[in-house]
Parts: sequence; C-alpha cells; structure tokens
Amino acid sequence: MKPLKFLYHNILLSLTYTFLGLLGIYFALNSGNVNVFWPPSGLAIACAYLFGPYVYPGIFIGSLLVNSIGLYLSNFNFGDFSWIALSSLLALGALTQSIFGSILLHRCRDFKTKLETAGDVICFFVLGGLVSSLLSASVA
Repeated sequence: MKPLKFLYHNILLSLTYTFLGLLGIYFALNSGNVNVFWPPSGLAIACAYLFGPYVYPGIFIGSLLVNSIGLYLSNFNFGDFSWIALSSLLALGALTQSIFGSILLHRCRDFKTKLETAGDVICFFVLGGLVSSLLSASVA
C-alpha cells in the first residue's frame, strides 16, 4: 500500500472511530462506563476484517482519542500522566478486540460479508460481536 494512501485511510478511520465513539458516549447510561450502543467496535472489526493490519494504527489512534475525550468528560484528574496509560490500555483492548474478531470471522467456514444466509448472520453476531467483545471487556 502506498504511504499516502495508508496515511489517508488511517486518518479517516481514526476520525470516524472518534465520531462514532463520541456518539456512543452520548448514549451512555447514567454518563458512566456502561454503553448499550458502541458502534466503533463494529467499524473496527469490519475494517480489520476487510483491510487487515494496514488499519490497525487507525483503530488504535481513534480509540485513544475517544478514551482521552471520555476521561476528560468524566472529570478525570489530568494532573499526572496516568490518563495516558489508561487511554492506551483501553485503546489496546479495542485493537485486540478488532483483531480477534477479524481472526474469528476469517476462521468461520464459508463466511460471506454479504450476510445472505442465517449462518453468516449468526457467525457475524456471535463470533464478531459477542465473543470478541469479551476480550475487550476483560482488558478494560
């Protein structure tokens, strides 16, 4: 992949991830850590599945931005630099979730991204959604 195209795709992905993350924060329950609606995960898994390792930096940076903004909105103490470590760990969890979900979907036999059959839909929701989300939740 050409360097300029690589940079463009990752900047676009990180900005889209950040926008969707802020949308998810807006719909958070009791402005806490519980989100029923978190579209950046789906975007990250889809991009990791379709484009592979080329989009990993964009996923990490987008998640890092969302987590930093989320910490700021929750009145986190920014006096020390622990927010960088916390945001980085959460971003690493989101990246790991997308990689793991992508690997699971690639290993799912006869999975097609058009989601035309019930098997494709079940594979997508169970492996790409539920199972891979457990990994991110355990890191966070």
